[in-house]
Amino acid sequence: MRHGVAPLVDPAPVIDPLVIDKAYDRWRRGKRTLEVVAAHYAVRLDGAHDASADAVAAGRVAQALAERFAPWLPPTANELHTRQIAWARAQAASLTDYFIQIGRLDRAERLDGSWPVR
Repeated sequence: MRHGVAPLVDPAPVIDPLVIDKAYDRWRRGKRTLEVVAAHYAVRLDGAHDASADAVAAGRVAQALAERFAPWLPPTANELHTRQIAWARAQAASLTDYFIQIGRLDRAERLDGSWPVR
């Protein structure tokens, strides 16, 4: 808005490999950074933290997720988008509960589970 560009309001469908990975492989321990997730799914990541390299790797991770979890994924991108809205909300609520439990957040605080735009 500061630069005169209209904000994203309701982009759809959005495919978010992080949300999908956390939904379908919920109990896997460890970090969920792009580098770690790419390695987990055997996706090459050249030049991490470069915007174009990260975008390519995220797309490849999304493809790897689609292959691995194909039997459980919804039939359309729009349905996947809708499910990701609920998954992101649930993931934020779970992380909020954990942060409260370890004393990182006060009981009155909540992480924002809005998705895909906060």
